[in-house]
Amino acid sequence: MIPATTSVMFGSRLGSLVGMRAAPATLERPVRGRLFAATRLVAPPNISGPIRFAKERAYVLSVQLSPVRRRDLWVEGKRVEQTQLPAGSVSFYDLEAEIDSQVHSGFDSLQFYLSRDALDEYARETGSSASLDLTIGVPIDDGTIRHLAHSMLPTLESPTARDTPFVEEMALALLAHAVRAYGTTGNAIIRGGLAPWQQKRAQDMLTADLTSDVSLIEVAAECGLSVSHFARAFRQGVGKSPHRWLVDQRIERAKVLLADPDTRLAEIAVDCGFSDQSHFTRMFARDTGWPPGAWRRLSRD
Repeated sequence: MIPATTSVMFGSRLGSLVGMRAAPATLERPVRGRLFAATRLVAPPNISGPIRFAKERAYVLSVQLSPVRRRDLWVEGKRVEQTQLPAGSVSFYDLEAEIDSQVHSGFDSLQFYLSRDALDEYARETGSSASLDLTIGVPIDDGTIRHLAHSMLPTLESPTARDTPFVEEMALALLAHAVRAYGTTGNAIIRGGLAPWQQKRAQDMLTADLTSDVSLIEVAAECGLSVSHFARAFRQGVGKSPHRWLVDQRIERAKVLLADPDTRLAEIAVDCGFSDQSHFTRMFARDTGWPPGAWRRLSRD
């Protein structure tokens, strides 16, 4: 591994870690007296080996401008599952953790550097969270951060002294969005559940196809959370585990289909994602107190 340095993770010091020969395009500005930076990182295809992130009180939000077919990651010495980084995806890195990364191809990305001091200052001003709850290295789909990254590119390539108000607006927008969406004690987390956008995304994914079992790993990753945190927050906010909530949605769908007297129970079982008619009957009776056939007759009376 390349030894850790004391330098901050942006600009030419970041570019040198991935083997860039020329200094990367970088914006470094004080935002309300706190450090904010953005770096266009274009890594060559022959990266020599794993790099170790410098440990410091800061976050990096990495937006992929081109895809990465394979990345290996170690957090606190433990190997994280290999993953791809699609173009447009966003990855989060808490630099207070020990992080080592190996990318097996060249890539193009925009790296937002947020000091914890900047986040603390924003939290004090707004009465919000001073910590972000995201799983290190797990790519998420965040259209707001992606849009901010692409909006920043022209200024990043040709910076001038007159761009300071624009950069400050971009930095504050990024801070506000990060705190609102991922703050550990922000908005819905105070109430003990998921943020509204996380709950909607999770429920949409769970019900997109009732006939298949969506992996909680995938749903949690889309929400930018670990599986355990996602499951706990979902239960706290909704009052049920993700699995129990999904079963309820299948039961509700079954009630709609039962209104058609010509639809066989076996067909309804399959269409609603139950393994067979016996499983459907057992779960329906547990939820409603009546087996499906009896519920159908009673609902017609």
